[in-house]
Amino acid sequence: MADLSGKQTSDENLSPDQQKHEGCNAKSRTVHCEDASPKMTSDSTILQPEGRAERKAFHSVRNIVYPHRGLFYMILSSICYASLGVFIQLVPSLHTLEISSIRAIFLITLPAIGLVVSSFKPTFSKLSKSICFWVALNSILCTAIQITMFIAYSLAPVGDVSAIVNNTPLLSGILARIFLKERLTVYDIILTVVSMAGVVLVTKPEFIFGKSDQEGSGTHFIGALWAIAALICLSFLSVVTRKLRSNDSSNASILTLIFGLVALPASAILNTFLGGWTLPVNISEILSLIAVGFVGFLAPHTFNLALKSIKTVSGAVVSTLIIVISYLLQFLVFKTYPDIVSGTGVVLILSATFGVFVLKWRESRASEESEDDKKENTDF
Repeated sequence: MADLSGKQTSDENLSPDQQKHEGCNAKSRTVHCEDASPKMTSDSTILQPEGRAERKAFHSVRNIVYPHRGLFYMILSSICYASLGVFIQLVPSLHTLEISSIRAIFLITLPAIGLVVSSFKPTFSKLSKSICFWVALNSILCTAIQITMFIAYSLAPVGDVSAIVNNTPLLSGILARIFLKERLTVYDIILTVVSMAGVVLVTKPEFIFGKSDQEGSGTHFIGALWAIAALICLSFLSVVTRKLRSNDSSNASILTLIFGLVALPASAILNTFLGGWTLPVNISEILSLIAVGFVGFLAPHTFNLALKSIKTVSGAVVSTLIIVISYLLQFLVFKTYPDIVSGTGVVLILSATFGVFVLKWRESRASEESEDDKKENTDF
């Protein structure tokens, strides 16, 4: 009581302004303490900050998915490329070069809309002559792949064309050794021979297997030759795309847009002189053309995104999923399946690509272990 009365007496001796100031400080301390104290519910449980659990779950999923985004993009690209051949064969009344022109319109329109919406501003100051050369080469190769692959789809089954075109792992490894100075072993050469044997079995050239009496065997061989031309261009493309991965010009939308600007006049000019312009005959062909445009946009766009974050050969290995998906769609849509010879060739191709995957996976593990050893020695 003495202490309390003493405090009261000291407060009473203060001037009115000092008492007002002291009261404000006490009020602010009270409010601060009330805000700092945990809020209690009726059952005396502490309320957790709203959204903390959701944010933690989101970051956990992002930490798992984001490092493997290249794999996700490559799988999505594989599905798009596999379904692209099916949609092309569902439009028999139009020439393949006309379909290529329609796809190029989507390749220009969709990336342009995305760039406008995202307010993308390219940094032209960082462009050099070498970068412009690789960007131009990327667009030319993409155009060549589109034209040759579309012609191949019109002459041969979807699965056989995909088995040839997407036999890129080993050829990409050889080109990466030449241009990117990546390592090439004896095992890679052996697997290349196995893979090329599979291509021969799928192609079934007449000078090896003789002339077949089956209907469409002549067009099948011509379509296989066009597919081989697309294979060569695609292998070069995978190396060129990785060459651009560290530059601002490697933006996937920019590359796709420039690809469309090159592909549209090339396809239109060739179609004018070789094919002629026609109109789709029914609504199903119109829907198939729209699907060709959208799927044809997603395929190279996701392919460019994938090769920015995964190795050349690893990306080519994952892209061989197109072969399996193409044969599956060929059976579901057209009710056709490969014969014994083509099936054997597909097995050889898939076996070779799986062998490349195992070799590259072991090399990556060995390099990671060596880096860990170097870090340990440095820390010591």
